[in-house]
Amino acid sequence: VRESLGPEDRAEAFVFPEDILDALRASPEAWAFFESCSAPYRRIRVAYVDHARSRPEAFESRLATLIARCEQGRLFGYGIEAFY
Repeated sequence: VRESLGPEDRAEAFVFPEDILDALRASPEAWAFFESCSAPYRRIRVAYVDHARSRPEAFESRLATLIARCEQGRLFGYGIEAFY
């Protein structure tokens, strides 16, 4: 059993799209909350928004939801309540 992963085992680093980050930064409340969240949560939520990029209505809806939840100081996602 290996206890740690070597560089050859690591997945490619996730690159946060600047347009999504800029939208979050536009709301100081949303940005402050987003920055306080764990790195995995931030990556998952941004990837969820970004995955809808080819469907503009879904992308905008997901981005608006992410910003609104961050402004409310609320985590969201299927079953997340069980962990927080």
